Amino acid sequence: MKITFVEHACFIIETRGKTIVTDPSIRDIERAKRLHPQLNNPDIILLSHGHGDHLSSAHDLSGADTKVVAVVELAEALENSFSTVALNLGGCVDIDGVTISLTKAEHTSSMKVDGKDINVGAACGFIIDDGERVLYFTGDTAMFSDMKLINDYYSPDVCILPIGGWYTMDGKMASFVLKTLLTNVKTAIPMHYDTFPAIKADPYAFAKSVGKERVVVLEKDKSLIV
Repeated sequence: MKITFVEHACFIIETRGKTIVTDPSIRDIERAKRLHPQLNNPDIILLSHGHGDHLSSAHDLSGADTKVVAVVELAEALENSFSTVALNLGGCVDIDGVTISLTKAEHTSSMKVDGKDINVGAACGFIIDDGERVLYFTGDTAMFSDMKLINDYYSPDVCILPIGGWYTMDGKMASFVLKTLLTNVKTAIPMHYDTFPAIKADPYAFAKSVGKERVVVLEKDKSLIV
């Protein structure tokens, strides 16, 4: 499994010949596509919730064969624009040997329609299981006690989680989560920080607080093979 950090909460996950993109919101689309051709027409786009900083670039990336996986209400709101796969919390789908499951997240989810915010279901996280690695993409979230159940049931060995605070958990809370709830995780990758001033955070201080052997700080456009 190869994980590439694009920006904010957008990652490219390549496994079993499939390209999966999480929460695409990319400020310079053309630059990103030049650096990462696999962003063009990915096999799967995962949308954790409806906020603009997590799906604003979905139209720019998706192709005719791209499957957009989201919670039911969000999928229904997007079904006229994408080929959607609508799941609900606890549900899963197998796409050519890669199993994707929806988990809960403690966050809100809405979209702007005619200038008004409309609710588009529950915010969620994703479990990506390729048969060798289990990756937990938490989505935007605060800490919640059911993370221990996610840890025990799915046994994720890789986790991507927010550290920016303000709208999500901060580095201190994320460190606590890894030490007490997500204890099976061997490799943690921080996300959702430094994109704008309110979520300024030091990923290296976070890594130190957890233990540098468990945290990989991926710089923008860099990759990790797990």
